[in-house]
Amino acid sequence: MDRSVLPVVFSVLMSAGAVSALGFVWSAPGTPKPPAKPEGEWRTRQTSHLKG
Repeated sequence: MDRSVLPVVFSVLMSAGAVSALGFVWSAPGTPKPPAKPEGEWRTRQTSHLKG
């Protein structure tokens, strides 16, 4: 039990860094969302049934 505090703190920081690095590597990218339709692709309603 004659360990000084500095090596313990260093070990904890290195362990936390290794775990977070592994979590970053193992995180699979999710399925990307389909792109939103731009404003120019909106269709206008046909009002031919209102005439006559």
